[in-house]
Amino acid sequence: MNTHPPSLADVQQNYGRLYATLENMQKAIARSEPCDLFGLDSQIATLCDDVLALPKNDRAGMEPRLKQMIELLDKLERDLRQMQQRSLGPTASAAYASTTKVQ
Repeated sequence: MNTHPPSLADVQQNYGRLYATLENMQKAIARSEPCDLFGLDSQIATLCDDVLALPKNDRAGMEPRLKQMIELLDKLERDLRQMQQRSLGPTASAAYASTTKVQ
């Protein structure tokens, strides 16, 4: 087990790899192709932990990148929901909506 905190260069490299993965997912979703989300949550958590382990000045420098990643994750969520709705079709979507209404 490595007890040394990651360097800024390591964190930036990990960020770049993760961001590229998210961009590839975005492209796949745009083509209505399935995406494998397995492990994505742990990769994001690891990146966040690594950023928190950086010295304060380095952490502050990562803030714009993390905001950019959050925006991409929000877009991925919206696009995945839209893709799910398209795959369900209007009849299934309407049936699901009718079962979730509060009476």
